[in-house]
Amino acid sequence: MMVSKTKISTDGFEKVEITAEMAEIFGLPKKAIGKWAVVAEDDVERRLMKVRLDGYFADDKYNNHQRISNRIWGQMFGGVRCAKFEFSKLCTRKKNWILALIDEFEKAPELFEIMRKFSFDDIVLQIIDDTNSERPQGKAYSSIASAITYWKYKYGDNGR
Repeated sequence: MMVSKTKISTDGFEKVEITAEMAEIFGLPKKAIGKWAVVAEDDVERRLMKVRLDGYFADDKYNNHQRISNRIWGQMFGGVRCAKFEFSKLCTRKKNWILALIDEFEKAPELFEIMRKFSFDDIVLQIIDDTNSERPQGKAYSSIASAITYWKYKYGDNGR
């Protein structure tokens, strides 16, 4: 006797796609790569079920289910910015420049105090925002020397 498999449509469910890059950055297993539908959510996590190419749910096997905490979900899809994710999207040259700038911040006493006020993630995100070419006022700085001057003025004792 053959068991019939019923197709269950994913219409009405929130659908997301998890890329290989997202899985690597956020420490998700490789099985998390693909298209998913959110089948349940609570205060702690979201439960996902795999979506097939034809738009129906995949078979009810263990590898077609995924749980993702709301903290990681917020960083992946919810507008909560994650320095690790933003940093991973940059080119190697800019990554090295940001790391060199942070090293210089650690060497200057007043900037080291500023670094203690903010988290590492906040500093990286602020540098990315300040050096964005699409920023309305233009880039705030483009060299390490001008960045140090800018940070001393804006966040130092003379600034805010």
